[in-house]
Amino acid sequence: MFRNLKLFKKLALLALMIPLASAIMAGFALTETGNLKYEYDNLYGFMLIPIMDLDQAHLHHTFLEANLDKLAHEGSSLEESAALVESVKSNDQAMTTLISRYEEEWLTGLSPEFTASLAAQGQQQLQNAEADALHQFNLAYADYALKRDTLLSGQRVDLDTLKEDLAQMGVALESLVKINRQFADLSNTSAQATIGRMRLMLIWLPRSSKSRLTLRPGLKRRLPPPRLLAAEPPPSRPPSKV
Repeated sequence: MFRNLKLFKKLALLALMIPLASAIMAGFALTETGNLKYEYDNLYGFMLIPIMDLDQAHLHHTFLEANLDKLAHEGSSLEESAALVESVKSNDQAMTTLISRYEEEWLTGLSPEFTASLAAQGQQQLQNAEADALHQFNLAYADYALKRDTLLSGQRVDLDTLKEDLAQMGVALESLVKINRQFADLSNTSAQATIGRMRLMLIWLPRSSKSRLTLRPGLKRRLPPPRLLAAEPPPSRPPSKV
């Protein structure tokens, strides 16, 4: 009786571990799924879209540079000059709109979570490089804008210094694209690490639960050895009648 009661308690304890292990697994899955969603949302919404917009801003900068160079050289007709002026204005506006949007929405310093993640990975210098690239772009743009307005008004400008300002703006845009690609790589690495943790936990937990729920040899019920029945003597024959 005592042995059976002790075995029942052990079986009950092991049975309680099944929902407990399931609850642990579910809680871990929910936590890591949330982390994974954050990483991929961050990768797409906070990394890839800014890279696309910065590439587009760099394209507008290329058109702007080419059109200003044409406008600075004499020989264009009035119609051609008017078309170049409109192209300069539209590309300039598109470029500055994208940069302003970047500063307002995608500057990584605006995200405390991402800043903390960079610090944990020892990559906070990328954030400093991002801020410096934007600063260099804005400085070059301020000098360029004065020469642009002078040129669009029909006056002469120092073409060499104008090209220098445009070149500095181009370098800053290229730096921003490169830095944001590094941000994206870090986010992707973090997402892959989250996936790895989920895989390990999903592999380990079921095995761990199974090993705990398996009865050890000491917990097996021992059946008594089979008893050997003694051979019964053959029935005696009744005495024969003479």
